[in-house]
Amino acid sequence: MLNAFIPPEHLIKDETATCLVLARPNPLYRWGVISLILAVVTGVATALLGMGWGGWLVATVYAGLALLLLTSRRAIIIDLAQQTLFFTTHYRFFDHQSRFFHFGKIDKVYLDFETHLHQGALMPRNYTRRQWFIFVTLYDERTVTLVRYRADYPVDQEPNLYNETQVWERLAKKIATATGKLLITTATVPSRAPRTFIDVIDQIVQRRLNALPDADPLNRQTVRLRSHPSGHMEIMVNGVTHHTLDELNDENVRQLIQQAIDEWHEPKRLWS
Repeated sequence: MLNAFIPPEHLIKDETATCLVLARPNPLYRWGVISLILAVVTGVATALLGMGWGGWLVATVYAGLALLLLTSRRAIIIDLAQQTLFFTTHYRFFDHQSRFFHFGKIDKVYLDFETHLHQGALMPRNYTRRQWFIFVTLYDERTVTLVRYRADYPVDQEPNLYNETQVWERLAKKIATATGKLLITTATVPSRAPRTFIDVIDQIVQRRLNALPDADPLNRQTVRLRSHPSGHMEIMVNGVTHHTLDELNDENVRQLIQQAIDEWHEPKRLWS
């Protein structure tokens, strides 16, 4: 309960024909633990020092606050009947809505993915930080994050990216279906249906990589192209994100991507 991120398999708390409920990380639980400790400390001090009813009253208040916070639950409710997305916190005796957005104000649903190579201060070797985001954009140009998940892995123990993508895409599709909005998914892995020209180029890159002989150095590299929601292209090489071909130090990777771009342009030249 103290985790700042909820894994995807635990995110859906309820799903019906008229409602989809997503769990949210609950920092209130941490304050509940602190309140419980204060209640115990105050009670022990009152008993040992004979502080009287005042001490017991303070301990009772701390205990009541701890009970309220430890039993709280935070969620996002996508209510199809009311056509509204709610951010709610459920306490023992009441519910509090902090934010709500009518479906008519929501433009699109996005699934985004980031991965970066890090050198940990307390870790003897590099590790990969992988992050997933599901958010909605509003017509007034605001962005509202619904789900955020982050995990760190040793570079040689990363979970399969394709399998992870399938899990997150299923969840994002449920949100898009519930809100009736278009889902925009970044190209984390090759897909059967390209979404943008960048996705097409990424598929060409993957096909060329798969066709390389085992002895080719590029065969041991992970190269992905994706389209960021801002519209810019991102190039991910072995977990490191680049924004232009000029940023790539590896000439072989740069040529691979350039050849894929040339192949994408080639059919257009045939018709010109």
